[in-house]
Amino acid sequence: MKTYAVDFESYYKKRGECSLVHLGTPSYLRHPECDVYLVSIVGEDWEWCGHPDEAPWEKIKGERWLSHNKYFDALVYKHKGYKIEPGEWLCTANMCAALNMPRSLQYAVKEGFGEDISKGVRDQMSGKQWADMTPEFQQDVIKYALDDSRWCLKLYQTFGDKWNPMERAISEETIRMCSRGVPIDKKTLEAGVKHVGKIREETTQALPWVFEGSKAKVLSPKALGIECEKVGITPPKSLARPKPFAKEGNEASKWIEDNPKYPWVEQMQTIRRANTFEKKLAAMLRRTYRGWMPYDLKVYGGHLGRDSGDGGVNMQNLNKAEMMEVDMRGLLKAPKGYKFVNPDLSAIEPRVLAWLTEDQDFLDMLAIYPDVYEAYGRSHNLYDYDDAMVDRDPVLRADIKVRVLGLNYGMGPDRFAAENGLSLREAKKIVYAYREDNPKTIEYGKELERDLAIAARKRRAKHVIEFPGGSTIIYVRPKKHGDLSAETMRDGRLIRGKLYSGLLIENACQHFARQIFMHGVLEMNKKKIFPLLRTHDEVLNLAKTKDAPRILDETIECMTMVPTWAEGMVIAAEGKILDQYQK
Repeated sequence: MKTYAVDFESYYKKRGECSLVHLGTPSYLRHPECDVYLVSIVGEDWEWCGHPDEAPWEKIKGERWLSHNKYFDALVYKHKGYKIEPGEWLCTANMCAALNMPRSLQYAVKEGFGEDISKGVRDQMSGKQWADMTPEFQQDVIKYALDDSRWCLKLYQTFGDKWNPMERAISEETIRMCSRGVPIDKKTLEAGVKHVGKIREETTQALPWVFEGSKAKVLSPKALGIECEKVGITPPKSLARPKPFAKEGNEASKWIEDNPKYPWVEQMQTIRRANTFEKKLAAMLRRTYRGWMPYDLKVYGGHLGRDSGDGGVNMQNLNKAEMMEVDMRGLLKAPKGYKFVNPDLSAIEPRVLAWLTEDQDFLDMLAIYPDVYEAYGRSHNLYDYDDAMVDRDPVLRADIKVRVLGLNYGMGPDRFAAENGLSLREAKKIVYAYREDNPKTIEYGKELERDLAIAARKRRAKHVIEFPGGSTIIYVRPKKHGDLSAETMRDGRLIRGKLYSGLLIENACQHFARQIFMHGVLEMNKKKIFPLLRTHDEVLNLAKTKDAPRILDETIECMTMVPTWAEGMVIAAEGKILDQYQK
């Protein structure tokens, strides 16, 4: 099979309506201003660039096609209605991400070959139709398109054999999943956009400095300060709301509590939230077509391999609770005659940690008791009754859960005290006892930190942690100047951050949990079950109403199937059948 890079070029406007960020790929392609005017095809023995309708598609029929954003290029190809089929079509952007290289072509080429490629021509293409370009600039665009395809081909030729087959399959599954999208209750979504917009507008009009002829900005701290001065009070320095789960309020929340007569700060916070939420809902609405919303997703979004949101709508971070009377998750609604099947892995990270640290006592208990926190209690002689812990002693179970989730990753007494409303003395007693009771976890963290420190001392370019199944975590250019640090891939770029034993344990657990989860997803594919959405450790499938119970059982069976490379791990999952997506 021969290999060819395929790259489409089309009209776009950076800060206009006709753009991928504003519309998402499918809606962008339907926009009246969108024109796909060029495609470059580059192989080892020949290359071509011109209008897609004139391209020699027959010449590359049945061969391997590459694109550095297959999600976009494959949707363009389908939108154009071309019928020639490739033997396979791979995404080199996803390949680079899986190999801990930058996702963007520009930075991947720099990382892989030390070459700088310019995107200046691409920037100049913004807002220009092909017919509007001068002949000279058209030639520049043709050269730019061919160069991109040449680099795409070279990336695959150089690094393709290092692309883990599992990651290649995940890449294809992700593109299929996102291209299909999720079913949306469009009427409720439209009503939600209007409702949130009304809240924003009414709250704005209630501010005393918003009136006809006023030049003050709605969210102006200066305008707030002037109004506060009129009534003899001091405005807060920050309008930020308290962080979720914070035990205490912040400056703004205390100001609101101390000044109940003046709702201005709370109103400004509401306007900010409404602005953001309205934009999210409007972005979903723009992407919805005939009741379905395709979406973007970065597979292997960071160095741990987990997915990350992309393209204007972050499907990895849909609000779990209602906001301004709009249930964002509930906007995902199964079509008539269908149900959502929504299983998720049960406490996968503590299970992974038990396996990585070879904590056989805990693993043995997990094989008998599916509740992780009961199994932990029994393996540490904290509970020995016949009844389920959740029924007999829910307080103990809640206490164990807090400790397991917080202290496995090295949380210190100060933070544990703050997050759980304890005195520092009480927190120290609990934290040190937990560490003493879990020596394998402590030793595992020390081993991870010790190995990274050795790599730093020897000035190794990369420190690679290999996991069963062939996956890796890569720490780039580790250093130890007081604190231990290394560069890791985040948002498509290498960013340096501090590292310590607890964080190294957390990274290892999250990465390997991701591998277990993705193994389950690929097992579903073998049974012709194709998720609509996956978020962290859960999937959302669609099934005919009569088939939903069977699909739920089969999906859970796939998710709990222990990979050959994780023999001895105990995996559990549970799920529900829904009309609408829920928390």
